[in-house]
Amino acid sequence: MAAQDVAKHASIEDASLPTSNSTSTEDVPKRWYRSTLFNAFVIGSVGFMAPGLWNAMNDLGAGGALDPYLVNAANALVFGIMGILCLFGAPIANRIGLANTLFLGAVGYPLYSGKSYLILSWYCN
Repeated sequence: MAAQDVAKHASIEDASLPTSNSTSTEDVPKRWYRSTLFNAFVIGSVGFMAPGLWNAMNDLGAGGALDPYLVNAANALVFGIMGILCLFGAPIANRIGLANTLFLGAVGYPLYSGKSYLILSWYCN
């Protein structure tokens, strides 16, 4: 009877896996911009240029550089928002997707630059 119980249980060899009739990934040509090396270069260049762009925006005098109190307050606000988004960024990215998260991040920097230019051109003359 014990031999019959063993025969009743399905094994890995008995399981039939669904097969796919779609083309394999070897048939699709690999594009240069979809490689791991290209992604590493893009992330590295963004990481290399971001501190320089931040310093350039602060050193231009935009955002109230005539009054150091305003510059410190603006930087404290920006760093506070960054701290909050560091805590809640991953759940937001999981909820709305990485493409939308990158889009929102890319929209933020031109808004910050435009704000600085606007303040410089209107109020610092």
